Amino acid sequence: MITPANDRRARQPIHLWFASTSPAAYSLFVKTVVRAAVALVFATAAGCTTNDDIHTPALGAITPEHASPATVVVISGSYFCAQPEPEDGEEVDPLACEHTGTVSFNAVPGNLGEYTDTRITVEVPPLAPGVISVRVAVAGRTSNSVEFTVETPAP
Repeated sequence: MITPANDRRARQPIHLWFASTSPAAYSLFVKTVVRAAVALVFATAAGCTTNDDIHTPALGAITPEHASPATVVVISGSYFCAQPEPEDGEEVDPLACEHTGTVSFNAVPGNLGEYTDTRITVEVPPLAPGVISVRVAVAGRTSNSVEFTVETPAP
């Protein structure tokens, strides 16, 4: 369970007991505890909760599947706006985004054009030719990756 920082239970000390004299076992124990603490801090900082109703963006396809740098491609998928599910009876404009994200081509951001909950147009950044991974990140969440082929620019 993750509790908010302003919750008194979250500030209570945690007592861990370790019953071994082996330095290697102690080192492994400390590393495990530190990793768990770091994971908890990042999950809390990202604003994730067990009842979070904001979906992770999902990439479906990139059209065309291959292009040279400076070409505009279309990414289709879902949940690119990172908006909570509407309340019962509430209408939500599917084209309005409270949050826009970034599109990364092997960690290099592309220049965004149109950005809706299900469609993004983006310019392929200058990259070496080859097969790369494309992802969308929005509101602290990162999509699945889709392979894309960067072609050699025409002379």
